[in-house]
Amino acid sequence: MAGVAGGSRPASALDGHAPLGQSRGEPARWQHFTEVRNATWCHDNVVLLGDAAHTTHYTLGSGIRLALLDAIELAHSLYTEAELPAALQAYDKRRRAALHPVQAAARTSMAWFEHLDHYLEQDLVDFAYAMSVRQGSQAPWHYQLHRATQVPVLRRVRREAGRGLRRYLALRRGETALGTGSATRRATTTAALAAPAGHQQ
Repeated sequence: MAGVAGGSRPASALDGHAPLGQSRGEPARWQHFTEVRNATWCHDNVVLLGDAAHTTHYTLGSGIRLALLDAIELAHSLYTEAELPAALQAYDKRRRAALHPVQAAARTSMAWFEHLDHYLEQDLVDFAYAMSVRQGSQAPWHYQLHRATQVPVLRRVRREAGRGLRRYLALRRGETALGTGSATRRATTTAALAAPAGHQQ
């Protein structure tokens, strides 16, 4: 919040109170997450997918992806199994097994946010690291790498290495390397826009 002259608190907005909620020192209401679980995702010809069947903490950011994977697996099961009950059982079994590691990571992330106050006293670099690895344990050298890349030169080296790896993987997949041809496309677009009406090539 922007300060006022002399750094005094904006009394008209906060009535003289500090900009801290009553949740300071205890979990805020938004930090409590209700996890939905179902004993079965199928009943007769009714099937549950996505958040209707299972929920993962929103900090994982996988709700839509998991729903789409459920739909893909359901379609696959219906295609490969001869009988509807067998197809639905196969869908339930396969997706439930695939979801275990995702839900474990989501629960770890949820626990981190529910105890967010424990991390607020850390310096910004350590806080950013704790938040980025909140879904599970990391190799011991990972923290040292995080600390090292706070040095601008090493940060640039790491960024260029990542860019080179992405370019290599794109070429390996048979795709045009990132950035290749972009100058040509820009020149062609500029020429087309600059040409008089009726004279575009």
